[in-house]
Amino acid sequence: MLNQLVIGLKIYGEKRKGRFLKVFLSIIIFIVFVLLISGYGYRNLRVYSIYYAQNISHKSGTDPVMCAVIFNLSSVYLPHADWSTEIDRFKDNQHWVQSYNRYFTYNFSQFDIEYHRANQDFVSFSWYFFENTYNLVISDKNNNIYRAYEFNRSGRLLSIDIGDKSRTILTNKNKEILSYWKNKLYGDIVQKRKKPIINLQWLYNWLNYKRFNS
Repeated sequence: MLNQLVIGLKIYGEKRKGRFLKVFLSIIIFIVFVLLISGYGYRNLRVYSIYYAQNISHKSGTDPVMCAVIFNLSSVYLPHADWSTEIDRFKDNQHWVQSYNRYFTYNFSQFDIEYHRANQDFVSFSWYFFENTYNLVISDKNNNIYRAYEFNRSGRLLSIDIGDKSRTILTNKNKEILSYWKNKLYGDIVQKRKKPIINLQWLYNWLNYKRFNS
């Protein structure tokens, strides 16, 4: 009788242990699955951010495409970039594209784009974090005139500094200049952006709708 009880308890313990292992393995598999899906989703939203930005509804004055370029510069497709180049001892990556009369510099460590032409034009596009906000700046120094266009994280214009004067409204001339430099700085990147195989536009819209519509 006692032996049967011991055998019964042993069988029960083995079954309980087996059920525990099954539940434990199921939880582990579920966690790994969620992490893989989350990781892929995060990368997908960055790599194809320009495509998604082109297709999100937004209020006038915001610029989802400009924001997608500068905030995801290390993930989006960069036409003709020299991926093998590494600089300084910290191995920060710096890539550039060269053509007959100009070259671009994509600096991943500082998240900026620099434009040079014939040793005279110099324009840069970068972002910085200040007082819990992300601000974007396009700075332009040509013909001995310095211009700085500052935007918030939704691409809405905050201010324009021209020389020692500051304003918040673009004149038609400055609109033309800004449009010209936007195209020079990242027009090629936008034109050659990749289209996602798995389209997560709905997720991008859900995460960014308020940002570009408030």
